[in-house]
Amino acid sequence: MSSDPSIAAMRRMHQLCTEQADDLRATMERTQATAASPGAPASRDHARILSWTRSADRQNLWSRAAINGLHMAVAVADHVRALSLLLTDPADVPIYTHATVARAAVESAAMIAHLLDAAASSEVRFARGVALLIADSDAARRAADQVPAMGPMPAPGPAWADAHQKFLDLLDRAKVNVVNGRDGKPKGVNVEPGGVHQSISVKASELVRSAFTDLPAVYAMLSGVTHGMPWRLSDSVDIADRQARWNADPVDVGGSVIAALAAAQRTAEVHAWYRGQDDDPGLGRMRQRYRAGDDVLKRLALGRRGTPHGVPLTAFRITGGA
Repeated sequence: MSSDPSIAAMRRMHQLCTEQADDLRATMERTQATAASPGAPASRDHARILSWTRSADRQNLWSRAAINGLHMAVAVADHVRALSLLLTDPADVPIYTHATVARAAVESAAMIAHLLDAAASSEVRFARGVALLIADSDAARRAADQVPAMGPMPAPGPAWADAHQKFLDLLDRAKVNVVNGRDGKPKGVNVEPGGVHQSISVKASELVRSAFTDLPAVYAMLSGVTHGMPWRLSDSVDIADRQARWNADPVDVGGSVIAALAAAQRTAEVHAWYRGQDDDPGLGRMRQRYRAGDDVLKRLALGRRGTPHGVPLTAFRITGGA
């Protein structure tokens, strides 16, 4: 990746990722600094929870679910910033790592979109938040159970099993109905009689496809690298005369950048919408930055195709649409 257009593109993508991560952080700080506006989805959800019986226990669960959403927003910003650091030296960009970093941002953003779904009711959003709490607590318990005692450190399994049981007791007090599958394991959750059943186990691939409809196959492309699939790894190698040479593919790197920029933008949009702050000034800048990254990627791809500079770029928009 030594050609001038590629070097210039990597510098620009480094800048875009840095600024996008900064704007996501600033937007999150602004939207969380004050109470949600009256009539905002967050305010409606809170009012709905207060209307239920055992509202104190349900507020406890709701607060835990909200914190999870903030964890994920921080994770998105952290990974977008990490991607910018990988692009600091445009002449020494990692061959594959950019995809794994971008995938983490995309998955977190997709889960946030699922939990705070604008098309869902307050009941469904609460149920999805509780479902994630159940899956997360059980995953922590099972992971701790695999760790033996080491020297003076006791095995963590019993302590995590106790914490998991206390969490299940909280669900019981909150009158959350956990539905078990045929294998006896938790399968779904209802938060009110006759309510919509929400699955405890959700597939990241499906969430990403739903949240990033304008980036076809983005999950497969990023995950292919993360899982070491040859069909993706082979994109960055040239083989000739019994010799193999691996280099970062600027277009491949650009695809990861576009996905990361989109993840940050959508994370900010969802949280701002949820708290009734759709007009936050950071959102417009983040959208413009995504479009700028898309233009950089288009120019790289068109240059590879040998397309003359005079051809209107809008006719070849990579992420769909003119």
